[in-house]
Amino acid sequence: MDPASEWVTLDVGGRLFKTFKSTLLTDTGSIFTKMLDDPSWVPHRSGDGHIVVDADPDLFGVVLNYLRANKVIIPQGVSKAGVLATARYLQVQGVLDWFEREKCQRTYSWGSGTCGELGTWSRQDVVTPVEVKLVPYGRKVVQVALGAQYSCVLTSEGVVYSFGNGDWGQLGVRTASPDAVTPTPVESLLGSRVKCIGSGYAYAMAVTDTHQVYFWGNNNHAQAGLGPEYFGSSFRKIEFPTRIALLDDHGIHQVSCGSFFVLALGKDGALWAWGLIDCLGLGTVDEVRARWPDDVADSVSKEKRSALLSPHRIDTFDPDTRVAHIAAGQWHSCCLCEDGTVFSWGVG
Repeated sequence: MDPASEWVTLDVGGRLFKTFKSTLLTDTGSIFTKMLDDPSWVPHRSGDGHIVVDADPDLFGVVLNYLRANKVIIPQGVSKAGVLATARYLQVQGVLDWFEREKCQRTYSWGSGTCGELGTWSRQDVVTPVEVKLVPYGRKVVQVALGAQYSCVLTSEGVVYSFGNGDWGQLGVRTASPDAVTPTPVESLLGSRVKCIGSGYAYAMAVTDTHQVYFWGNNNHAQAGLGPEYFGSSFRKIEFPTRIALLDDHGIHQVSCGSFFVLALGKDGALWAWGLIDCLGLGTVDEVRARWPDDVADSVSKEKRSALLSPHRIDTFDPDTRVAHIAAGQWHSCCLCEDGTVFSWGVG
């Protein structure tokens, strides 16, 4: 084939553009593909035989350069809105995607990255915020939950991604090594739409749109809330999301995780707690043990502390009080009620 036959000359607003036919065919969904490859499409030609394109030449030049270099560069003085309109007219999807990408959410992280917990796809520390790509293009992060050297994020589609240290199963995924430097979807939750996530010291939780609550990770202090049957040396590490059936009927829509205890909030404003008793707001260890003698045990960690094995409602509020939002710290908690009242408790 004569190389010259591959050249195409376009007359755009009276200005001539000469390029390869293969360049114009880069975007297979564009008007150029129809114009040059579709026999039923007969392009309009000038008296000199050049293909006429009814567009502003300055705006067209940006689109053509994208087809040549796969990069959008808009010179100073050229209208971005004009380039977008021209790309729509010519149906060049790559340029349209570039404009959508400009509108996309940006996520930043910083601090210690030894285990890959920053989402930078490396193990480097970062002293100032850097932009990170945590989820696939087009996905939006709606919640971030951070634990000790690991992280979880939730997308608007209800998918949970985890990364960082996974020594205690807190990532909820199968990995070749304990750490994951690449954000990875928690596969066993993909069949559910997650609405809320939480991260403790070395465990994580998720709440679905059907109000089911899942736990995975370290269970030394009964953070799993699975009851006496699932607590002890054999259940210190729960590697994959496990549903807390004891909460199925309580309409849970929010969880918040302390270091070794959990709060859960129902749609009716009722607040539930379990794990390390000192932090729960249910009373002293002796008081809790007296109320639920069969549901209290010593933790299975080196430091023996008393733990409540199942979720129990915090019933010290006025009967008419409805909790609207909860927050758990390392050893203490706060809640905001619908009437604007704030309560706090724990190790202070």
